[in-house]
Amino acid sequence: MNKLPTLKGFNIAQEEKEKALKENKALVLAINMSKICDLNCSFCFQDAGIAEKGQLTLEQYHDIINQAIDLGVKYLYVCGAGEPLLDKTFFDRKKKRFPILEYAQAKGIYSIFFTNATQIIKEVAEKLYNMDVSVMCKLNSHDKEIQDKLVDKKGAAEQIYRGIQNLMDAGFNRSHPTRLSIDTLICKDTADEIPKIVDWAIKNNIYPVVEGILLKGRAVENKKLLLLSKDYAENTKIENAIREKYQSKYPMGKSFFGEGHCDLDQYTISVNFDGSVSECVGGRNDLIVGNAKETPLKELWNNKQLKELRDKRFSGCDGKCPARVYCEGKLGNKT
Repeated sequence: MNKLPTLKGFNIAQEEKEKALKENKALVLAINMSKICDLNCSFCFQDAGIAEKGQLTLEQYHDIINQAIDLGVKYLYVCGAGEPLLDKTFFDRKKKRFPILEYAQAKGIYSIFFTNATQIIKEVAEKLYNMDVSVMCKLNSHDKEIQDKLVDKKGAAEQIYRGIQNLMDAGFNRSHPTRLSIDTLICKDTADEIPKIVDWAIKNNIYPVVEGILLKGRAVENKKLLLLSKDYAENTKIENAIREKYQSKYPMGKSFFGEGHCDLDQYTISVNFDGSVSECVGGRNDLIVGNAKETPLKELWNNKQLKELRDKRFSGCDGKCPARVYCEGKLGNKT
């Protein structure tokens, strides 16, 4: 059996996280770009598609990065909220430039960005490779019909497969730790295929992420089509089977990705595309503590509610989180 890869910038040592918590420092700045997206995924908890007004300017993103560095941040995660490569602030298509990633790199910050891979042509993959960043791609199935169905776009599967292959050809999965990851979803259409996708990823030195459905956005209206069972029992069974297979090698404790309890909010400052700051870039509890356009990031980081969440360190579930049905109280904290 191949050794499970680790993803550069993603698998942060527990000692480093505990030290940051003790010293009241952040390690990760998670930002969302606009909601513009070329897909219409049935499971999208961000309800992405059309860009909304009020997005941060490039200068404001740069200022937030500077403030985050003062808080101790070492990593930048560009998480969405739509497809970053369609956002002109993130990707200058004419100049083939990534001003936010380039700025972070110049400041000594390592970046990971999340993408559906449809826009990753060969030239883009090579540019990103030379920048030394990691990329996490959404891949739900190697069956074209299933993949197209889940994203509600015919032909999307071919684009996604080609984009991931372009990243592999550029060399993203040749290093150790790897710089390439795939994020796959447990749902009715993919349940039987997930172990095969994980095996494929490991064989190709790609870090596999397996996540459950976060019942927000379009996932709510499509939950009957997505969920294996009302109480997530079948989803949990599949997750546990994967963990058992890779018991000694599968890293635990990463975000809401179905890899154990969530610890992301313990060391991450999360800023949405409009500047709003929350406890989680996925907004799982809808807790907004302020806006980075108006309030210094340090003040928002030290917000009483956010600080209590960090200090409680998985003290229990308040029963209000939309992910509660599959996390068994491991993702949330009492508010």
